[in-house]
Amino acid sequence: ALRNSNQENNHFSSQVSLPTWLKQNWQLGYDWHEEQLEQSNNGKFEMQGGKVSRDRHEFYLQNDAALTNKIDAVFGWRFQDDQDFGDHNAFKFSTKYRFYQENDLFADLRLSYGQGYRVPNLKERFYSFDHSHLGYIVIGNPNLKPESSDSYQLGLSLVKSEFWNADFNLFWNDVKDLIQTDYDNAVVSNGITQYSYSNVAKAETKGFETSAQWNITPYFSVNGSYTYTEASDKTTGLDLTRRPKHIARLGSNYSVNDQLDVTLRARYQSQEYGDSANQY
Repeated sequence: ALRNSNQENNHFSSQVSLPTWLKQNWQLGYDWHEEQLEQSNNGKFEMQGGKVSRDRHEFYLQNDAALTNKIDAVFGWRFQDDQDFGDHNAFKFSTKYRFYQENDLFADLRLSYGQGYRVPNLKERFYSFDHSHLGYIVIGNPNLKPESSDSYQLGLSLVKSEFWNADFNLFWNDVKDLIQTDYDNAVVSNGITQYSYSNVAKAETKGFETSAQWNITPYFSVNGSYTYTEASDKTTGLDLTRRPKHIARLGSNYSVNDQLDVTLRARYQSQEYGDSANQY
C-alpha cells in the first residue's frame, strides 16, 4: 500500500506588554492555531471529506509583581476556545522568596501551582503513522478526550556569583484523561503490530529533580542532573508505561576559543515498563 499524507499548521501570535505600574508588569496576548491533515492510501482518501481540520483561539493575561524586595509573584490566566472541544480556562500562580543574600551567594525558595490542558492533535485522533517496514503502525483514535492536570512544585535555587549554581525541585502532577500510546490493546496482523492512543482516566506523576553547574575556569565547566519520577495509574495502582524512574545526565563544556567549543554529554535511563501490567 502506498500511503501519502500532508499536514499544515498555521499560527498567529500577538502580545502587548504594558508599562510597569506599582511594581507590576502586565502582559496580554492572543494566539490562533489552525491544523489541517489529509491522508490517502493508494490514491483513496482515508478521512471523511478528504481531510480534517480544526482551529482554536487563545487569550491570556499575566501579571509579574514585585511584592517586596525579597518576594516576587506571577499570576496567569489562559482562555482557550477550540473548534472541536469547546471552551476551557486555566490558571497559574508562582512565587519566589529570596531568603539569603550574602557574599555573592543567593538563595531562593520557589512555590508554584498551575493548571495544564492539552487537546489531542489531529495526528493523535486521525493519522495513520505507517512504519510497517519496521513492524508497526500507530492508528489515531478519534474518541480521545482532552488531557487536564493540576501541577504543584516546590523548589530551592542556590547561585554563587558566576562560579556555581544548583537547583532542587519537588513536583506532583494530578492528571485527568492522560493521553498516551495504548500498548495493551495492540493488534498483530500479518506480522505488523497496530497500536493506537487512549486516555488514562486518572494518573499522577511525582518525584524530584536536581541539577548543578560548576564553572571551574572561565573556559571549562561541568554540569549534572538527576530526576526521580513515580508515574502511576490511580485506578489500578500500577505504574504508567514508558516512564523511567531514574534519569541522570553528566556534561562538560570547554571553550577552546571564541569560535570553537568542545562538549561532552552522557545520559543514563533506568528500565521502563512496556505495558500497564508492569512487564518490561
